[in-house]
Amino acid sequence: MKKEKSSDSVAIIGEIESQLEEVLVKKKESIEKEVEERIKREKEEAQRKIQAIEEELNQEKQTLSTYRQLFAEYEQKKQEIKTQIKDHLAKAIELQSQIENMTAQTMTELKVVSELNQELEKIHHESLEKATSLKRTLEEKYGIVAELPENNGDTEVGIDLKRELVRLNKIKELLETNEVFLEPVADKGEARVEEQEGIEETAEPIPEQEKESPEAVQGEGEASASSEPQSKKEMVGPVESESGEEIKAEESEEKEISKEEKDSEAEVTEEEELKTPGQEEIPAEETETSQVEQPSTEIGLEDAYNLLEKYRQEEKIEGNGTVSFYEHQDKIIIDSEYLVSKMSDYVEEAKKLYIKLSQTESPREQFFVKQDIISFQEELRKMMLGVVELAERENCKFPQFTQETINKEVVKDVLERVTLGNWSNQEDFAAFDMYIRELKNAFTAILSPPEKYLESLYHELTAN
Repeated sequence: MKKEKSSDSVAIIGEIESQLEEVLVKKKESIEKEVEERIKREKEEAQRKIQAIEEELNQEKQTLSTYRQLFAEYEQKKQEIKTQIKDHLAKAIELQSQIENMTAQTMTELKVVSELNQELEKIHHESLEKATSLKRTLEEKYGIVAELPENNGDTEVGIDLKRELVRLNKIKELLETNEVFLEPVADKGEARVEEQEGIEETAEPIPEQEKESPEAVQGEGEASASSEPQSKKEMVGPVESESGEEIKAEESEEKEISKEEKDSEAEVTEEEELKTPGQEEIPAEETETSQVEQPSTEIGLEDAYNLLEKYRQEEKIEGNGTVSFYEHQDKIIIDSEYLVSKMSDYVEEAKKLYIKLSQTESPREQFFVKQDIISFQEELRKMMLGVVELAERENCKFPQFTQETINKEVVKDVLERVTLGNWSNQEDFAAFDMYIRELKNAFTAILSPPEKYLESLYHELTAN
């Protein structure tokens, strides 16, 4: 019995073991199948991701190819524009050289005309002396009273000669200012055409002056025998005027010329006064007319400068700048003329750097040039900030004579523009340059003649 029971137990255990093995095999197969399905799904998911990445990369490659083509086109256009800029700059330099040569030749011819006028005047004086001596001899020896013929010379020729001198002087000032700015090509061409037209206008009348000038000098020489000699004056610029007209008549003549040439010479920022360099005698009628047209000032230009110079003060500001003003008995008046001049100087320096920038191809060098431009902007900002702080004082103000153009509000506006603007951006700088030029032109128009401004400033400063 025991043996049968033990054999049954063994059989049961064996059956259980076999069942367990079957269960394990099924679980193993199930796990393996599940793992295979998971791997298959992951492979499919990975394949989809790889495909999406490949599609994205293809799109990026296509985009980069498009950008590469665009940059190649931009580089080509850039080189073409640089070539055009160089060509136009070379043409501008050539035209400027031609203008300078023509101006020098014209000035030389006018100087020769002036010297010939002096020679004719000398001959006229000698002939007048001989005629007077002959008249006296006839009257003393023979009792014959002879009348000397009157010489009605055309004095307008002399005036035209002075107009030509004024025009040449203004053209020379334009050449010396070197106000070159990178503007559109059409604007450059128009500006150069205007300068050429101005030269042609000044060059054409010269032969007529040379033909008709002897009569004018003869008429002037006749009247000069009875007039008083005039004090020696200096002429603005290198142009020398040898005519014998009074300085005040020249100033009024210059004003008339500036009105006639306003359209063709719009870029001229100042009206210069043409003065005679020698002690000459003038017709009495012209003296009376010029005295009526041009009233005399109480203080001369040089005297006014000397009087104001002892009140001039300078105050250092942050950086290398200074603020100029006049101070007398706790009264401070800001030097508007100095302020406008400094603003214009900073802009001019930046414009020179823009010319250098247009001729620079290296990106590294362009970066440094732009930094220099921004440094000028920062220097101007510091100076304007110092002026505003000075103007905020109770005892400080701007000159009353130029209050309409330069005042506290205008200075604050300039400070705001130079603070918010970006001079490394050519459009921002061009807008600021235009604003400063308009401001300077308006200020110069009020300032001319400077004697009145200086006299008003002196009286305002010293008034109790």
